[in-house]
This record gives sequence, C-alpha cells and structure tokens, in this order.
Amino acid sequence: METKIVRKIVIENFYGEGIHLYEDQLGWQENERREAKSNVSKKIFWTEVVEIGWDISFYSLDEDLFWGIHTEEEPIVVKALPRNRKEQYIFDQCEGDTHDEGEVIATFENREDIWDNLRINDKSLEELIQRSLILQFG
Repeated sequence: METKIVRKIVIENFYGEGIHLYEDQLGWQENERREAKSNVSKKIFWTEVVEIGWDISFYSLDEDLFWGIHTEEEPIVVKALPRNRKEQYIFDQCEGDTHDEGEVIATFENREDIWDNLRINDKSLEELIQRSLILQFG
C-alpha cells in the first residue's frame, strides 16, 4: 500500500510558478528545534535570538508583510522590511536582510525583553511565528 502525504497549500505560487508555500513550512523548522533541543517556541527563540544572538526575519502570512528583528546594534530594532511588490512572486519581493532599512515598529534595550513584549497588530511573537515563514537567521 502506498502512503500519500497530503500537504495544505497556504499561498499558491509563493516561490514561483507552481512552487507553493505549504502549511508545514510555517513556524520553527526542524533545524531550529534541533539546535534548541525543544519544540517549545519560546525556548527556540531564546536559544536562537537571545543566547546565540541571531537576527531573525520572517514573512507573516496573516499580515502579508516581512519583518526583521535586528539584534546586532543597540537598541535592538524590530522593523517592517522593504518589499519590492513589482516582483511577481512573494518570496522574491524581500531578501529578508535585517540590515536593510525599514519602518521601525519597536525597539528593545536587550534581547530578553523581545519575546514577552513584542506585539505586532495585537499578536504576540509566538502567534506571528506560528503563521510565518522564517527566512533567515544570521
């Protein structure tokens, strides 16, 4: 008997013609879970951003925006990343580089405060991450 995996498309043609964004691609991926040795979102964030000090960028499905948390400078900034909507496919519209200029929506004095205090459009960071494609750490 053949097993067929059914994946739910959340955005058609996200990466290009016929290359979709699937629900199982949202949120923390296996490599982040493995590095944090956890499936708990806050623990993964703590490991990746607070302890290691990675910047993080992500595409929020519900807000249809790219966001970046740039931790390399003080204060730490959270910003809407620039997006070239002239590009046909959403994935090509933003590089996800947190160094890029963008509208700053929040600042933090330290990484430890971000998880509990960041809200975007009245959503917690945990809610946002669960419904976002994480673009990069670095």
